[in-house]
Amino acid sequence: MNEKALLGISIVALLVSGIALVQVNQLLPTVREDIADVTADTAILKSSIEGDIKGLKDTVQLYGDALGVGSPQEAEKIVQAKKEQQAVIEAARKEGTVVFFTAKPLLEDAESIFAAFNKKYPFIEAQWQYIASRSLVERVQSEDRAGRPSVDVIWLNQPWVNALQEKGLIASYKSPEAAVYPDPYAHPDGLWTITDGLPSVIAYNTELVSKEDAPKTWEDLLDPKWKDKMFFEDPLTGSVYPSVYAAFKPILGVDYYYSLSQQNPVLSKGMSATLQRLAAGEVPITAYTFGTHAQRSVEKEAPIEWVVPDPVHMTTDYLFTLKDSPHPNAARLLIDFILSKEGQTIHAKYYLSVRPDIVLNPQEHPRTLAILDKLNRANPTILLTPEELVPKMAELREELTQIFVENKKLDGTPLG
Repeated sequence: MNEKALLGISIVALLVSGIALVQVNQLLPTVREDIADVTADTAILKSSIEGDIKGLKDTVQLYGDALGVGSPQEAEKIVQAKKEQQAVIEAARKEGTVVFFTAKPLLEDAESIFAAFNKKYPFIEAQWQYIASRSLVERVQSEDRAGRPSVDVIWLNQPWVNALQEKGLIASYKSPEAAVYPDPYAHPDGLWTITDGLPSVIAYNTELVSKEDAPKTWEDLLDPKWKDKMFFEDPLTGSVYPSVYAAFKPILGVDYYYSLSQQNPVLSKGMSATLQRLAAGEVPITAYTFGTHAQRSVEKEAPIEWVVPDPVHMTTDYLFTLKDSPHPNAARLLIDFILSKEGQTIHAKYYLSVRPDIVLNPQEHPRTLAILDKLNRANPTILLTPEELVPKMAELREELTQIFVENKKLDGTPLG
């Protein structure tokens, strides 16, 4: 073949290749679209398969939790409860926040609980703060009147709960964890659950009072040597002692309180502040404080010791959610967690939890064990229910004010 023929064949080949390249370029967009469609279909299929696997795992978990129960009906209840819990979790995830107010002054308790709660539910921002009982109740009532509720969950001591309950501000929520709590700690309609008890005790400054000379009974407070030398909760500002007065008045008698007033106690505001003043040596004893708070002072090496006179009165703390909670599902998760064994095991480091299946150990719960050691040597505890206490609260506060502020007997005649 001569050179001209070879050149002709090459030119033809180039022309054919050019035509093929043009055709390929024309086909490329279509090919790319087909590839994209296949990729998208694959992603959808993968997501669907992953969803099916997750659903299967969830179902296995649901029914796995129900194995070993007494009947198919009971198993189905467990499965249904788990499904409802998952629905609450997903709804709480969308809410993203829970707002919590506590009137409990041992803030390390709330800090520890929320650290564990945030670890379990990292998608919920927990906003919490300590507010004194009276201010807390007034704020909730004010927000309700304005139609701008901001709070989801509240932890509040006994005397103030009814102020919210009477106005219908507490929501009914029967936490599955509340079923573990014995009567009368869980409200039958789910309005609240009592979480702990605060024992009433006498505390003294160990630098000013020896163990032998310290008062051992409530009647010992009437000894003339304690005149002008003891703290007592100011009835005008205090929120706790009316419940103690309600419990002790039938036992000690009103004349006991007349005599106690004649001891000229220094009226003090705030349990923690009073213990700080006691440690500073302003006076040698306080006629009333909480064992939990006094033991914390001991742990901090303050010059304080305390005794448990007979009988023992327990002030109780209540956990509940509000009817117009802005984040109702997150509120339920928080209440469930605080009432749970995990939550109460943390809580028991600082307070006397009433959940019966908490296991205490010396490493984690030295404060609680120290308090229980003293309480176990005392006579049975007095615990008043809200039904017994609340209708009398205003009257009790007025009587204490009359006796300790106005220095009058209940019939209006002067003391002394």
